Amino acid sequence: RNMNDDSKAVVIGIFLLIALGIISLSLYSQPSYSGTQCPSYHLKSSDGETLSSDKFKDKIVILNLIGEYCPWCHKEFSVLQEVHNNYPDVIIISILLDFDNKITLQQFKQENGITWYLAVDTDNLGNKFSVTGTPTSVVVSNNIIVEKFGGYKSFESFRDAIEEGKDISASGNPPPKISTVALAISAAPLIFFAPCSFPMLFAYGAYSLKKSMEPLREGFIFSIAIVIFFGIIGLLAILTGGAVNFAQYENIIYLITAIFLIALGTILVYRLEGYLEILFRPLLKLGGKKTTSFSFGIGYSTASLGCNFPIILALFMLAIEENNLNRTFIVTLFLLLLFIISFSVSTAIIGSARAMRKKLRFISKYSVPISGIILIAVGAYMLWIILS
Repeated sequence: RNMNDDSKAVVIGIFLLIALGIISLSLYSQPSYSGTQCPSYHLKSSDGETLSSDKFKDKIVILNLIGEYCPWCHKEFSVLQEVHNNYPDVIIISILLDFDNKITLQQFKQENGITWYLAVDTDNLGNKFSVTGTPTSVVVSNNIIVEKFGGYKSFESFRDAIEEGKDISASGNPPPKISTVALAISAAPLIFFAPCSFPMLFAYGAYSLKKSMEPLREGFIFSIAIVIFFGIIGLLAILTGGAVNFAQYENIIYLITAIFLIALGTILVYRLEGYLEILFRPLLKLGGKKTTSFSFGIGYSTASLGCNFPIILALFMLAIEENNLNRTFIVTLFLLLLFIISFSVSTAIIGSARAMRKKLRFISKYSVPISGIILIAVGAYMLWIILS
């Protein structure tokens, strides 16, 4: 192998990493719900009226999922009032995902000038719609989801979704339902190439330069760790049958992830890799030698969860609605694709680093702390989102 070949390999490797970074940023988004069947719901309004998917099955409905002390939710009430004035036949239901009962629902309704339905989430809708932030609004027509909005939206956004919902009602031919299998297929690359975790690949590659790491063995361990992590999450979701509202723990999960990313980033910036064993215990022991690949896999999964919590929830909640055979197939397909992607990328990174150890050693000097800075920045941003 001559120097020209090595140089070409380095250039190709750099371009591949840049391409993967672009893919991670462009693919990262919440899964689309458009065209899917709306989960069933059954609520009681502040006036004691029954509000259900069966009752409004022939209507256009806006499910406005809010927090009691969410400032953007309160700001959006004026937009919803405009929607209510222009589309009086559209059913609007503001649903409190959290309510401390310091005041009555009627008082909350009066204080905020709400002239449409108000209810408390007693039917686990936060979990069913994988809500990770408020306000979240879901526009439904004939019990088919037209659009799911995350965050504050303008009147024009609601207007466009309502007009699309009218077309669905008139034609009686809703958009084709998005397959849970398709979501399982798309979720695997979205999770692996998440912006929250992607910088760790650079650190992993740099770390492998310092160790005599066998690509197939270490790549297998790294990938198994990721599959185990997400497999346990899926198992918990399926065993509880959606009874636990995981979405209500979103801020706790994000807080833990943010602290984890900042801690990991600090370790990488100050090149204290020895502390990784403290951060990621227990380590697997294979072939008589301890390895940090399992630790990196668990760490990578934890970081990815911070970006992809709604995607994970959406996938497993949809899988719960399938029969046992289909559910097993969907979860197995998702974990298998996740393993293939993880194994391919990690093996390639370790193999390239091993083949070009001398040439890439200078990159290791800078890539590890840069990866750490990126992780700290992501963790700090998550903290800012939580606190704001």
